[in-house]
Amino acid sequence: RELEALKGAQVQQQQSHNDQMERLQRSMQENEDRMKKEAEDASAAAKKEQEKLQKLKKLLAEEKEVHENAVQQSQDLQRQLQAAHVQQQADANEIQVLRRRLQESEDRMKNELEEEDMAERVQELKELLAKQKEEHAQAVQRSQQLQQAQKQEMESVQRQLQESEERLQNDAEAVNEWAQEVQKLKMQLAKRDEEHARFVEQASDLQQQVKILVAAQAQQQEAHTNQCARLQKQVEESEGRARQQSEVSEKLIADREVEQRRLQELQQELSEHKHQGVQNLQLRFADPEQEHMQQLKQ
Repeated sequence: RELEALKGAQVQQQQSHNDQMERLQRSMQENEDRMKKEAEDASAAAKKEQEKLQKLKKLLAEEKEVHENAVQQSQDLQRQLQAAHVQQQADANEIQVLRRRLQESEDRMKNELEEEDMAERVQELKELLAKQKEEHAQAVQRSQQLQQAQKQEMESVQRQLQESEERLQNDAEAVNEWAQEVQKLKMQLAKRDEEHARFVEQASDLQQQVKILVAAQAQQQEAHTNQCARLQKQVEESEGRARQQSEVSEKLIADREVEQRRLQELQQELSEHKHQGVQNLQLRFADPEQEHMQQLKQ
């Protein structure tokens, strides 16, 4: 019974230990899966944010390139405006020279008209003057149109520059915000890595504890096995002694039966002797000669 109780306790303890080991393994696996999923999610989010940041950086580079092109175009327009201004100044100087020459021609013509009748020459000069005035008006108009077009183009470039600067500022702010988000994600990922490292350390401690428990259980199992072996040996020795005692008891019973039979035989023989002695006494007292004859027969 004690052996069966020890075996039952051992089975129950083994089952409890197995359940505890299963719970520990399941908890470790669940924690590892959770940490792995969180690390994968954080890594995917960081990768996604990094891709967005790369796109924003690419967009910012494109905006910078557009801005630089706009600046270059603005500088070219400035140079064109300066050249147009120089050309306009040159045209104005040329017109001034033409006006001076025209005035000189008119003065000369007046002087000549005072001296000679040159109506035909005056008419030609007037036509030439009208033509020069028309060309001058066309040059002034072209200059004004060119200035207006350059002014409009300059205003358009200025607007583009302003819009480009605003986009650059907005993109820079967005990039800064995304960089902050990426930094937060990196910090979260580092925190997850730290938690995972702690979990791995805890898992290692749990595995060490499990090894200690397994070793203790092995020692306990060995001690229990040794105790069971000792109890089994004691049981076998007890059974051997019981068999020996049973054999001795059986032998004693057999000897007692033999002694009992011998005692019964002796009692029967004694009874017969007693009966024979009584008869002999009766015969002796009844007939001494007959008794004597009986004794002789015997």
